[in-house]
Amino acid sequence: DSSGAFEIYLDTATNVITPAQHDNYMAVPSSYVLDNVQSDQSGLTFAYQAVSTLTDLAVTTLFSTQPPRPGFTMDYVVKVTNHGTEPLSDTVILTVNENFLINNATPAPLYQNGNTVAWITETLNPLVPTSFTANVTLDPAMQIGTQIQSTATLAGESDDNALNDAYTLVQTVQGSFDPNDKAANPAEWIQDNEEIQYTIRFQNTGTDTAFNIVVRDTLDPDLDWSTFELKHSSHPVNVALNLENGALAFAFNNILLADSSTNEPASHGSIVYGIETDIGLVDGTPVNNTASIYFDFNLPVVTNTTLNVVGEPTGIDQLHQGVLTIYPNPASKTVYAHYNGIIPPRRFNVIDLTGRRVMSGNVTSGETALDVSLLTPGVYTLELVHESDVLARGRFATAK
Repeated sequence: DSSGAFEIYLDTATNVITPAQHDNYMAVPSSYVLDNVQSDQSGLTFAYQAVSTLTDLAVTTLFSTQPPRPGFTMDYVVKVTNHGTEPLSDTVILTVNENFLINNATPAPLYQNGNTVAWITETLNPLVPTSFTANVTLDPAMQIGTQIQSTATLAGESDDNALNDAYTLVQTVQGSFDPNDKAANPAEWIQDNEEIQYTIRFQNTGTDTAFNIVVRDTLDPDLDWSTFELKHSSHPVNVALNLENGALAFAFNNILLADSSTNEPASHGSIVYGIETDIGLVDGTPVNNTASIYFDFNLPVVTNTTLNVVGEPTGIDQLHQGVLTIYPNPASKTVYAHYNGIIPPRRFNVIDLTGRRVMSGNVTSGETALDVSLLTPGVYTLELVHESDVLARGRFATAK
């Protein structure tokens, strides 16, 4: 908290407290060994000392306060942090999808042109973050289910590390939705040892102020729990992560979140955190995540489950002229397969990771709907066949 007091998970097998690591910094001391774990401790502070001189501003996250919905307004928030060792300033450029109208931006932008807005950061001291907000409205004619992309970049002036100078957010346009939701970026397919950014959004849709809110989240075992990093919180929050079982809790004590009927803009809250997948995950490994939101003493509100799959998406084997498109991917109920090749497919086969055929059927047109609701969550290969000739193969994942 503001006075420097903290609570931290303690490995009782060793009674050792170790601080989080920052690139190009070393913690002094590197750890504390506690003699007495039954009482409050004082003087347990860590200093971060630079290992070498580094100029490095980073775009740590880009997220939206609400999912993109046709005709609705929301905010995009860019967070920038000085990961270097010297005071730094730079130009931040946000380019949103061309179907957004930028209404305004805060703080006052350097310029605004079409779907692009730019700011100049204040001079940031080492490890200090700052944020920028653009209020946008999505074109009412946008089709639900369309994927849209927005990117925040730094001009990179006097920056020693260009790898973290940009962040791209890919989202899916939604219709009517539960205001308590969870999103992952990347949204679907990921690579081994890649960071996933999770955004948890919640809203008080009750009839009175919410005094205390707790968000609980059990991390998937195929995530590297030690890489957890809180990137944003809409309100002051206490975070607890148990490294033995992956239980993660965000406690908003005395949040006093207004209800939506009294003050709709003030009824929203959000959390953004990043975490990496484990090293060495095999192709097809699913990574799931679900959060539960507790408003005071009410029963929890359970969010949707996000699904990421290690590997490459569809279109891995286009055997004839034409392109196979599979969507949505991952899917929970229905998968649509669209093939625009010259030779028309007559049958389809769905094959699991063991090579076993688990579904088959006739193809009657260029687009085929497959009911995958009874399939075990996982990764499958779809084959489109004409006579004995396989025209195309693609991969898709299923989730509940």
